[in-house]
Amino acid sequence: MIYLVATAIKHGKGGISTALSGVVEVLKKEHHDVQLVESHQGNKSKWRSFRHAHKLLLSARNGDVVWLHGARWLSLLRKSLLALGPKRRGATVVLHLHGIEAIHYLQHPLGRWLMQRVVNRCDGLVVLTPWWKRELGQYLTFPEARIHIMPNTLDQGLMELAKRPRTRSSIALNESVQMLCMTRLEEGKNVAAAIATLQFLPRSYQLTIAGDGAEFERLKLLTQQLNLSDRVAFLGWVPYSEKNDVLRQMDVFLLPSELDSFGMGFLEAMAAGLPVIAVAYGPINDVVPKCAGELVASPTPQLLASAVTNVVCEHSERSDYAKRYVLKHYRADTVVQAFIEFVQQLDSTPE
Repeated sequence: MIYLVATAIKHGKGGISTALSGVVEVLKKEHHDVQLVESHQGNKSKWRSFRHAHKLLLSARNGDVVWLHGARWLSLLRKSLLALGPKRRGATVVLHLHGIEAIHYLQHPLGRWLMQRVVNRCDGLVVLTPWWKRELGQYLTFPEARIHIMPNTLDQGLMELAKRPRTRSSIALNESVQMLCMTRLEEGKNVAAAIATLQFLPRSYQLTIAGDGAEFERLKLLTQQLNLSDRVAFLGWVPYSEKNDVLRQMDVFLLPSELDSFGMGFLEAMAAGLPVIAVAYGPINDVVPKCAGELVASPTPQLLASAVTNVVCEHSERSDYAKRYVLKHYRADTVVQAFIEFVQQLDSTPE
């Protein structure tokens, strides 16, 4: 039995919720026994959710896998505590790190000390990209053979979207260009820079912002101050079931984030054939290939605008490449199979 301990799949907010959708589809399709254990559930208190998760994990024992998904401190602490009982009963415990905050913690002595104690309780670690594995190796003592790289994947809906030709294959001069920025609106995502980019682009370029968060009101005020209200639309948080419809209406994906641990939004955009404009930062270098968009050195509006112009000029080629790339590298079936093989060999891997 695989006990998958994470936030609500498809219904929760954030990349983990969406990223695990394709993984669970494949596990069930291939008849693996999977028990979803939601570590926090909607409006339920975290304590009630923790007690419910603990109850479900009482059955985990030797031969089972407890697959923990965590990001920030409280999340990692809850998952670590949940794993204590199963670990004592002989279950294999694997920690899957999703949040860039984990890397930030490692850059401070106390954070390194605490993270080392968390991973010492695990039989294996799963990280999102090669960049992650290199960073962990600098700060933590953990056998390299017990660290597995597992990227986020396309679920069935995104697979179908990636296989479907775009209705708009190219963009003519002076045509309108619809740009999308879909993310949590918080510091470090640099959505303000995405808005300011419009100042350096023709009026036919428009930006749709899909997401909510602490920066929502500030970003709306900035839009008004820059006299861009007629060119920027705020959708708020887009439910999972409506994402693909939004993606199909767009031409370019613009997210100059320096906070993402992987960037599930980049994967979704490429599946829809949207060339991606992003910052050449950390793990994003591993996720977005140059032929599927353009990575800039820093999130300045001028650089972003230049990158947007470049990908629009080569829109058809970049769009086609993006679709082919995600279908080759982010298929859930091949990624899940590699994970299953990793878990199976943990018993024979030296600690």
